[in-house]
Amino acid sequence: KSQDQNHGLLSPRASEALIFKAWTILNEISIDVVLGTTILQYNVVTLACAVISVAAAANRSSGGNETLPDEWWRALDVPTDDFMSAAESIRNLLHERG
Repeated sequence: KSQDQNHGLLSPRASEALIFKAWTILNEISIDVVLGTTILQYNVVTLACAVISVAAAANRSSGGNETLPDEWWRALDVPTDDFMSAAESIRNLLHERG
């Protein structure tokens, strides 16, 4: 692991790419689709963590090699069960959207 990862930080370039991908994912999910799902049951911090996680996974599958620290969402007091459920909901919405 790099020193940045040991401190829970990504490089500035990797952080920018991750933020851009997370924003793209949020824009891909139509509000009409979201209103018809249970995704609104999660609070904003949980959803933000879930979108960041989904974005990080997408970046890795596109050849990126930066990874987030293990269970990083816990630093934001997001319960693991909620985080995992929200991330799965977001992946399902993206899959449905094609």
